[in-house]
Amino acid sequence: VMGLLPSNKRMLEVKRPRVEEDGTHKGLGCFSRMPCTILLDILMSLPLLLRLTLCIGVCKGFRVFKNERTLWKSLMGVHHTWCSPGGLKRLIEWVPSGGLEVRHIDISMQNMHSRDWIDVLKRFEKLETMYLRGRKVTDLVITSLIKSNALHHVSHLNLPNCVGQGVCMLMRFTPSLRSFTTSRVVEDEDLQLMVLSLALARGDWASNNLLEDLHCEQPGGMNLSTLKQLGMGLPELKSVKIANLEPKASLFRPLRGPHDHSTHTFWEMSRIETFHIGGISVPQSAPYTALPSETLMGLLDGLFAALPMVQDFSIGTGVVWLKRREKVQCHKLPPLPELSKSLGSFTTLQHLHKLTLSDILVSREAFAAPFKAPRLRTVVLLQCGPRAREAARYFIQKIDGTFFEGHRRAYASCGCSECQKAWEKKGQEIVDKKAWHCSVVQKHPVFVYPKTWSPYG
Repeated sequence: VMGLLPSNKRMLEVKRPRVEEDGTHKGLGCFSRMPCTILLDILMSLPLLLRLTLCIGVCKGFRVFKNERTLWKSLMGVHHTWCSPGGLKRLIEWVPSGGLEVRHIDISMQNMHSRDWIDVLKRFEKLETMYLRGRKVTDLVITSLIKSNALHHVSHLNLPNCVGQGVCMLMRFTPSLRSFTTSRVVEDEDLQLMVLSLALARGDWASNNLLEDLHCEQPGGMNLSTLKQLGMGLPELKSVKIANLEPKASLFRPLRGPHDHSTHTFWEMSRIETFHIGGISVPQSAPYTALPSETLMGLLDGLFAALPMVQDFSIGTGVVWLKRREKVQCHKLPPLPELSKSLGSFTTLQHLHKLTLSDILVSREAFAAPFKAPRLRTVVLLQCGPRAREAARYFIQKIDGTFFEGHRRAYASCGCSECQKAWEKKGQEIVDKKAWHCSVVQKHPVFVYPKTWSPYG
């Protein structure tokens, strides 16, 4: 087609967008009437890959935005599926100022060597958020980070594959650190090194910043003994999220009598507002693979006593399973732990807004008197047995001042196989239609109030 055109028509000249007096651009088609500041805000809200596509491969009109420094202060979402180690180096060289003004990075690389990591990270000098995901983030990379002076302003640090001495070396030079995330198991020695490193960093840099968020993601977690000392070592924490709580094998033995108790004492964590435990790992040496109900009540008693200001509390016991020898002997699946008495037997939770329980048998008696939470407005019961629907309905209908007086929300599922199959088949359709009723789901209790709300967002 181009060959059929006259020679003077084969080149199409596209005018560069220029800013007018009213703050709009020309040369961007339907986007020309939009003010420059609004257009930049829209571009900044897009994922990194889409921003690169717009500024490189769409048209010359958008290509001018590659020189906007504010557009490239965040490099979140660099993934190995579309960016190679060499491409990452070229990307940083392409960004204005060569990465000197980048504030946030999230890099995931699978086959990137330590030397390449060093070449990339030494270009960043004003980082505030650092997420490094990969197999080659070793102590050599951490040492180079310390020498590059790129950690002084870092407030959010996510190193999934690092914990122990290497991370503590980093914390020694991060006086502004407020949030730390790892996917390794945090033990007693790691907690002691973290506390010592943070204290030295604050003293050397005269910093008043405190570590507020500690997240232990899958497949890692935290030992129960470490959690008991967490309030002593890091009393400034406001949010703690633990994917797996790893206790000793003795925690899973049944109680032998009335004098055998399962009381757990935790250091007080008076500033924590969000506390999540995703599951409780079963050691291989445990005599049983199900947590006894009395042990669960002892854990809840100790946690509620140590969390006077908690607003969002979530705990789950995890998946119950059988050992191989038990399968050979045709043993039945052990039952889930049960809330055997009212939550009112624990410390009164004056500030609790949201309560989430999973893989725990819950009945109406759990929310009966003397339980009182005047600010509790959301209850989520996931796989909590056939009586969970009755408990959720009781929470919604109670109007005597026991719970929040305004609008309340509840979700309950029994966790049976038929209910799970119904959710897999009809779940998305139910969400789209904003209706939570189908024949199978009604047969197996699933309760949601209001019907347009989903606990999964």
